[in-house]
Amino acid sequence: MARRHNGLPRPVGRRLSKANLLLQLVSVDSSDESRQRVLAMENQFRRKIDSHITSLPEGDARFQKFNTSPYVLLIHARNRSYTRISEIESDILPAKQFSSMETSAGRYGTPKASNKKDWHILRNIREKQAQAITVDPADGWNCAFQEQGISVDVTVRIGLDWWEHLGGPNCFIEVFSALIRACIAPGNPDSAAHQYVIADLRDIVSTATVGHDYNVSLLQRGQLPWLFLIARHFCDELVE
Repeated sequence: MARRHNGLPRPVGRRLSKANLLLQLVSVDSSDESRQRVLAMENQFRRKIDSHITSLPEGDARFQKFNTSPYVLLIHARNRSYTRISEIESDILPAKQFSSMETSAGRYGTPKASNKKDWHILRNIREKQAQAITVDPADGWNCAFQEQGISVDVTVRIGLDWWEHLGGPNCFIEVFSALIRACIAPGNPDSAAHQYVIADLRDIVSTATVGHDYNVSLLQRGQLPWLFLIARHFCDELVE
C-alpha cells in the first residue's frame, strides 16, 4: 500500500439533497436574469456539443482509429463470455466515444473522491517556497506565500466548490440545467418499477418524493432524473 503523504487532507464526504436541488432550481426559474442566462448557455452548449459529436469515432472508421488494447479486448470478452468478434465490436464504438468525450470534456468530483493530485501542487509550492509560506497547506486545500512584496493565495477547488466560486450558489444548477436542456429532450422517464443494472441507480434518479405540484419551466419532470444523476457526480451521497 502506498504511503500516505504527511499533511494530505482527510476530507469528509459531501452530501447533497434532492430537496435542496429542487429549491435551487425554483430559485433559478423564478429569476428572469438567471433564466435568460440558462437559455443563452443552452444555445452555446448545444453548438459546442454538436461540433464535438462530429469529431467522435464513427462506425465506419478504420480499426486503427479506435486505439484498442489487445489485453482489454480479451479480458472484456472473457468477462462477457463472448465467442464472436461481432459481439465485442458492438462494445468498442460506444466505449471509445465515452472515452473521447471524457478526455475532452473533463470531469469534476468531490475532495473525498479526488485522487489528491491537485493537493500536491500546494505541497510543491511549500517545498519550493518554504521560507515564504504564510499559510501552510497541511491538512487543507489552500496555501499562501509572499515573494518580493507580492502576496499569493492558492486554493484548490473541486466540484461544487469550484462552481460556487465561479458563479455563486446557483451556478451549478444554472450550468447543468442548460446542459440538460441542450442534450436531453423532454420525454417520459423510466417507470418507478424499472430495474436498473447498477444497484443504487434507481434510488439516485428516483422522483418519488417530488411533489405532484412541483413545476418549473426550465426542466420538465422527465428531465429531473437527469439532474439527480448529474448531481450524484458532485457529491459522495445524494439523499432525498
